[in-house]
Amino acid sequence: MKDFVFEMGEPSNYEERGNSSKRFNFLISFGIFALVSLGSGWKYGLAIAFVFWFVQYIKSSRWDKYFIVCIEKKDGQVKVRYKEENQQKEIIGSIEDFKIKKEIAFNRSRTVYLAFYYKESLLLKQFEIGDWNEKVFDEIILATT
Repeated sequence: MKDFVFEMGEPSNYEERGNSSKRFNFLISFGIFALVSLGSGWKYGLAIAFVFWFVQYIKSSRWDKYFIVCIEKKDGQVKVRYKEENQQKEIIGSIEDFKIKKEIAFNRSRTVYLAFYYKESLLLKQFEIGDWNEKVFDEIILATT
C-alpha cells in the first residue's frame, strides 16, 4: 500500500468563501430578474429571481461550510484535516473505516463533489472550491484505494 499526502491551501476563510458565492448568486439572480421582467413584468421577475436566489443561498451555505485541507494515508491509516466553517477538525482511522466517492448532483448545472464516509456515515462533502476540481477528486480516489 503506497503512502499518500495531499494538501490543499485554503483559498479563503469561511466568510470570504460565502461572500463569493453570494455575489455570484446575486449576479445570476439579477440576470434572471432582467430577463423575466422584459417578458412578463418586474413583479414576476422579482418573484422568480428571489426564489432562485433563496434556493441558491441555502445550497451555497451548505457547500461552503466544509473545506478539506489535508488528506494523508500512511501505514494503513488515513488522516483527514478539514475546516467546518472556520473551525479546524481532524479525523483519523484505518483505511477500512473510510470510503471516498465522487458524487454528481444535477441542479442548475452538473455539480461534482467528493463525499467522505467514515464508518458508513457521511462525514463531509467537498465541493469544487478553489483548486478542488473533478481531476483532483479522481486523483484522491485513486490514491486512497
